Amino acid sequence: MAATAVSMSLFAFTSAAHAGDEGGVANPATACPNGYTVKAADIHDFRGFRIGRVDLRWAYSCGGNWARTTSYVGSVSQVESRVAMGDWLSGPGSAFSYDYNTAQNWTYYISIRPDAPACAKGRLFYQGYWHEATVCSAK
Repeated sequence: MAATAVSMSLFAFTSAAHAGDEGGVANPATACPNGYTVKAADIHDFRGFRIGRVDLRWAYSCGGNWARTTSYVGSVSQVESRVAMGDWLSGPGSAFSYDYNTAQNWTYYISIRPDAPACAKGRLFYQGYWHEATVCSAK
């Protein structure tokens, strides 16, 4: 897991503004130094090619989780990320964000205990279709 945390820290936050942010506490780019990826899942297109990745991220500095979605095919027309406590990906205790014409997106962080389960979902609109993946921490 340490190698994953180190390799994922190479992806820098590209912007502090998103087209849409809902829920969550604050922007992890400024409020959560030393964040790392807890779990990740690849996003595949309909042919099975890996086109992106969703990360469930955590930082002790802010006591929170957030989702980050990255396109491996460059900018796509829309990128969405969602994070939630447990496996319920909407409502209280969740955050959602979307951007247009970008290669990376992340949600605001949600406050959650380190031992509490959390899930992240990433979606990419690529070549006329939505492609997505969900990843959850151990319960």
